Amino acid sequence: MNDPQTIPELVSTAAERFGDRPAWSFIGVDGTVTSRWSFEQVDHTSGRIAGWVTGHSSPNARVAAMLPNIPEFPLLWLACAHSGRVLVPINSKSGRSDARHLLELTEPEIVVTTPDQLGFVAELLAELGSAALLVAQDQLPVEVCEDQHAAVDATPGRLVNIQFTSGTTGLPKGCMLTHTYWIQIARSLTTTFPAVQPDDVMYTAQAFSYLDPQWNVVTALFAGAHLLLADRFSASRMWDDLRRHRVTLFYCLGVMPAALLGQPPHPDDRRHSVRAVIASGIPFEQHADLESRWGTSWFEAFGMTESGADLIVSPDDHDIAVGTACLGRAHRGREVVLLDPEGQVLPLGSSGELAVRGVGLMDGYWRNPEATAAKFRDGWLLSGDHVRTDTEGRFYYVGRFKDMIRRSGENIAAREVERVLERHPLVSMAAVIGRPDEMVGEEVQAFVMPTQPHDPHALVEELDRWCSVELAGFKVPRYWSVRDTLPMTPSERVAKSRLSADSGAVIDCRPRAGNIPEQAAVDERANLG
Repeated sequence: MNDPQTIPELVSTAAERFGDRPAWSFIGVDGTVTSRWSFEQVDHTSGRIAGWVTGHSSPNARVAAMLPNIPEFPLLWLACAHSGRVLVPINSKSGRSDARHLLELTEPEIVVTTPDQLGFVAELLAELGSAALLVAQDQLPVEVCEDQHAAVDATPGRLVNIQFTSGTTGLPKGCMLTHTYWIQIARSLTTTFPAVQPDDVMYTAQAFSYLDPQWNVVTALFAGAHLLLADRFSASRMWDDLRRHRVTLFYCLGVMPAALLGQPPHPDDRRHSVRAVIASGIPFEQHADLESRWGTSWFEAFGMTESGADLIVSPDDHDIAVGTACLGRAHRGREVVLLDPEGQVLPLGSSGELAVRGVGLMDGYWRNPEATAAKFRDGWLLSGDHVRTDTEGRFYYVGRFKDMIRRSGENIAAREVERVLERHPLVSMAAVIGRPDEMVGEEVQAFVMPTQPHDPHALVEELDRWCSVELAGFKVPRYWSVRDTLPMTPSERVAKSRLSADSGAVIDCRPRAGNIPEQAAVDERANLG
């Protein structure tokens, strides 16, 4: 059987092949299934919603979904793909400025949200002068029926999503993603490692507005696997869910691995069916501990919203990669190289900027030709990531070029400092930024979340001593901010664009003897939002 080339083909093919087998199960806060959908039901119901969307919007219209992890979100997404409309996912926990930015930029004709958020969204639409149809999700025709949608001219290159980036270091940009983008991800994950199969049970717990639950949907449809969708990520609950539902494969990223490892050990830690964990940003110093505790292999993977699945550690490279920040090798359909500042491809054993090309990259940033032009060079999509290779062609993460701090002529990778801080037992999470300084260019400023309430000055003195042992002197933070929380992106990363060097209480470790603060000056200002 030929592979499907579009999402409508993918859904109908899955219904034909897998029929009434379970495609999706939605899990509530207590870990029990609240809603279950067969492959046939997914096909029929998304088709019915496609007919509704077609009757309420024009061709190529944008349809915004501001919904939590409920069936209406993926059903509406598939319906948009069926009907030639373009989904704009908006995180259901977005603040006013976040949601307004996305609505203003994309100008949707339909906005679907929960009943309790109708007022909030209506105010935003009124401010924008938008005539968009605002609909509560319970008004969508989700009853399972036999009505099929009308045929749609879906071609592989047609736009399906305007998927916004996380906004880690600036305003989110809208990536234009086509049918080919999604089919490429599904094909690469089913035909090469982790080679998802019909007997796999996949699990996702991130917000559906983010990329990962969506690629889980298309991959499970492609393979015929059963996908479990949790209402949210819960470190204390997740392994109970995995055991109860016999999950074989899941993906996590950001702070999730460390949060899971931070849970108390359990007698059933190794009693599960998980054959592999795919993760992005595995804390390399905790990699071996993660595997030892749960008795299963964790495989690093690298991808961008702009490009999908780019690199992964395979079972052949697993043992040598543990604890090394190795990103693995290129996925099927990807060519991956390192470029120097002039755009020349570097040989193996070098370090430079990771760049990718191949099938299914984004079509550019929505209404942002300048950013699109800056993202591509001679056909290569630039990652902005500083990466090195070994002589055998494996890639290793170093840090973000935008996340480099330049102090007195020295380059400091913020992630290196963050990892050192997060190894300290008193630190739950850390973020490091550069603070402008007339003398040295930039000073290092660290934002830390303690694991428990702690006197800020005593904590800073302890962390300063720790960093002075673990890091070269020029990398040790001068400025410190102790926080109860840090702003996060939907992808569970710290939103550094929302960290201000001058906000909150800043402890300044002035020139020091023996790297212990001689003076601590507290600058009281407004707390972070």
